Amino acid sequence: IHANLNTKKRAKNFKLIFLFSFILGLGLGNHYAILISTLPALIFLIFQSEVKKILNPRGILFSLALLLLGVSIYLYLPIRSSIHPVFNWGNPANLKQFFSSVLALESVQKIGLNSGTDFWSKISGIAQLLSEQLGVLAIIIASLGFIHLLKLNKKIFWFSIILILGNCLITALLTDEFISDNPDLHGYLIPSLIALILGFFAGVLFIFQSLKILLSKKVFSLYFQKTAYSIAVVLIIVICLTPLYNFYPKANLSKNNFPFNYAMSVISGLPRNSVVFLDNPNLDFILRGLQYGDGIRPDLIILNRSFLAANWYFLQEKNKNLQIFQGINKFRS
Repeated sequence: IHANLNTKKRAKNFKLIFLFSFILGLGLGNHYAILISTLPALIFLIFQSEVKKILNPRGILFSLALLLLGVSIYLYLPIRSSIHPVFNWGNPANLKQFFSSVLALESVQKIGLNSGTDFWSKISGIAQLLSEQLGVLAIIIASLGFIHLLKLNKKIFWFSIILILGNCLITALLTDEFISDNPDLHGYLIPSLIALILGFFAGVLFIFQSLKILLSKKVFSLYFQKTAYSIAVVLIIVICLTPLYNFYPKANLSKNNFPFNYAMSVISGLPRNSVVFLDNPNLDFILRGLQYGDGIRPDLIILNRSFLAANWYFLQEKNKNLQIFQGINKFRS
């Protein structure tokens, strides 16, 4: 019986590793920071699953296959690139540029590890961001859930804690600055949010189990028990819906005309066939949306100075505007 239980535990651990490999691949589809920041949790999982048995050719190949399956969402890039889009980011039409785009090599080369006060201020900002996203009460319940998990399954408890700590610490190291409303930063912290949400549900389970034990005493009437359960359910639903109530107005940008008005104020007074030099990626995307989505001022040539140092962008714009780049073989910022 003991041997059968160990075999079942190992099988569960292997399934977790295989599932995590697939999720890592999907995470890489968002940003390399997710992949890097979740590696400590994966390493913990491997070492808790008898390394020799998981690190065999079959196990490694299967894990890599699942990782590649997750990353396969990037196969869209060369397909879309081959039909000449208006803005071909990274030009992933060939194998070299494809891997450069997938691995975000240009971004990786700019990684700078920061420490000291700036690092800890980012950690504080990340903690505040997670608290705001889920709500203080949800974080408290998630903490109860993790304590409950520590008693039920120490491996899952430590895996969750290492996942959250690794994700938050490495995200703080990789990001140049902390901007609380930056959607990219929210994306990097998805593993922590998922772990905290799972901890929240474990906490809810713990609360109802404790409530059941408490109310099972003969002191409480059946009516009181039903009322207590109903109040608890309503409170949990309110806690779950609070983030939706708090953040829907911020997420709903249907009436936000600022980008349109800002872009129009930039280009409305320009003469026909003007060349517009920018140093702002966000304005670049807005202007291209106006040009090719709404057909506004298609006569303008938009050049982004901050992108020109990238060879793919330089060649892309040179092919479209030979008269401007005549005699220029490379742009130096």
